[in-house]
Amino acid sequence: MGSYFIFFGHKATEDTFTDPQLAYAETMRILNEVSVKLNRGTEALKPISKVHQISTGLNAVGESADIISGNLRRIKILDGISDDNK
Repeated sequence: MGSYFIFFGHKATEDTFTDPQLAYAETMRILNEVSVKLNRGTEALKPISKVHQISTGLNAVGESADIISGNLRRIKILDGISDDNK
């Protein structure tokens, strides 16, 4: 039964357009419609990219603060060493 459907079950594919230019125009219309709908769907994701940009900026500020506090700690340690040698 399976081989029957494999060998005899297909219908030959037929072109739906006889004019290639008309087929191209219809394809472009459909692809444009899909593109518009996809772009409309991704509009809702724009706030997420803004949150990502803000969090990246906050991470940079946090890293800068860590560097500054590390340098201040080293300065205090060095000041303590130089005070002990006096």
